[in-house]
Amino acid sequence: MELFIESIPGFPRITLVRVAGRVDGSNYLSLIEKARTLLAAGPDCLLLDLQGCSHLSSAGLFALHNIALIANQYQALDHEDGWGAMKRMADETRELKGRFKLIQVPEKIMTTLQVSGLSALYEIHPDLQAALAALVPV
Repeated sequence: MELFIESIPGFPRITLVRVAGRVDGSNYLSLIEKARTLLAAGPDCLLLDLQGCSHLSSAGLFALHNIALIANQYQALDHEDGWGAMKRMADETRELKGRFKLIQVPEKIMTTLQVSGLSALYEIHPDLQAALAALVPV
């Protein structure tokens, strides 16, 4: 997995993270930690561009969910809780759309998000322009 970070000038303050390659058990924690670090720097919104993501495992879903929780100022799930954490993720009912958005989600990853029920929790846009247009100043 490679991450490409860019700040989008203007208001609200936006950080764009482009994900390339596989997000799986070997690297999902580094994605969460990078997002946590970026969010601590104070953007109003984190956009995660998955166009270049070739595979998103269950660990990758866990990473997306934790990033959404962190971005919306909720306590992240503990990966050490294993299946218990995955069950809490599956049982999630809070909408996590405020400060976290997904863009350019490949069809097979979108299907995974839909089947898991997570797509209903996140704001998902077809491209950067649509995501930016949907933002209201914070």
